[in-house]
This record gives sequence, structure tokens and C-alpha cells, in this order.
Amino acid sequence: EYNIQDLPDEQCSPSVVAYYVPTPIDDNSTNQMRFNQRDYGQETTTVDFYTTFCHEGIPGHMYQHAYNRQNFQYDIQHLLDCSAFTEGFASYIQGRSLYDLENVSKSSIRSYNALNNINNYLICMMDIDINYNGLSLEEFSEMYGDMFGQDAMEGIYNQLCDIPGTFLSYYYGAYRIEKLRDMAEEELGDKFDEVKFHDALLKYGSMNFEIVENSIDQYIAENE
Repeated sequence: EYNIQDLPDEQCSPSVVAYYVPTPIDDNSTNQMRFNQRDYGQETTTVDFYTTFCHEGIPGHMYQHAYNRQNFQYDIQHLLDCSAFTEGFASYIQGRSLYDLENVSKSSIRSYNALNNINNYLICMMDIDINYNGLSLEEFSEMYGDMFGQDAMEGIYNQLCDIPGTFLSYYYGAYRIEKLRDMAEEELGDKFDEVKFHDALLKYGSMNFEIVENSIDQYIAENE
């Protein structure tokens, strides 16, 4: 069960389309999502809108949460969290969800996802250069050029300074999961099963990638 509720105008931000609110550990009656009606209420038929709700809802965060509620054996599992896996899975699966759309060619979807990945990896590189390598705004603009306009580049710089490492959890996490899937598909060939692969990804909850990788290795070994 779920409902989608509009955000009050004073809580809206143009940078946020929607988000999922996990149910409390002692009450799983209704899942909640919040939607920025003020800024995006007229854009509900776009691909970006669709993938956003796939990220936040099903098959993304809402599915993750429901899966955990049904499969966790110990309460402590609800307290463990690795944002790179949680956000990485939702980011990975939102791109995959496009293949469920009718009347859209697979080549168009691959091109769309590839362009998104290029943009996402660029943001990761920027994040590392600013927050790890310590680039000043001037050095940042010189390295990356004026690709989005001076005001936009300064906005990107300030945002990455404000939330260091946040985008890495989404985009590098998704990259790691894609690489695990590539490995499983290459090793198993026709024996690769998408449902079993996702079960191996999710079965231990939001864990660090060493544990996730061990789970995928086990899935491959059991199905070769």
C-alpha cells in the first residue's frame, strides 16, 4: 500500500522532484512518497518523471524497503545502512526500468542511459576534484571549462561543496552494481536470471560492497 502526497510549497525545491519516506519499523501499513507539485506538476509524462518515480517507488526504494520487511531475519538488519548501495541500487534500477516502456526502441534507451551515465560520472569527477583534490572555483572553472555557463558552473561548485560525496553514493554505487551485473552475465551466459541476480543483490539488505560482491559470487557459483 502507498500514497503520493504533494509537498507544501514552502518545502519545495527545484532540485527535488520526489522522494520516498520509509515506513517506521513498527508500522508498515502505508508507504509514503512526496511529490514537488509546485515545480513539476505539469511534467508528469516525461521520461525523467517516470524514472524518478521508478527510483523512489517500484522497482527502487519502495521495493527495496518492502523486500527488506519481508525477508530480514533480524531487527538489527534494519539499522544497517550503506548509502552507496541503497542509492546505487535505485539509480541502477531506474535506468533498467526504461526497458519496460512500450513503443520505445532498445537502442534509444541505451543511448539515453549512456548519456545519463556520462553526465553522472562527470559529476563524480567534479566532486572528487573539489572535495578531495581541493580545487578552488577558479581552478574548477579552468579544468572543466564553461560547459554550462559561468553562473551554472559556480552553482555546481557551491552545491558540491555543500554536500560532498553525496552524488558518489548514487552514481558510483550504480556503477558498481552495473559492473557486478556485467560480470554475472558474462560468467553465466544463458543461465543468467535477472530475478535471481536482484535477489542476490538485495538479500542481505543495505550492506557494503564487499558483502554484496560475495553474494553475487555465490549466486554465480550456484548457477554455473
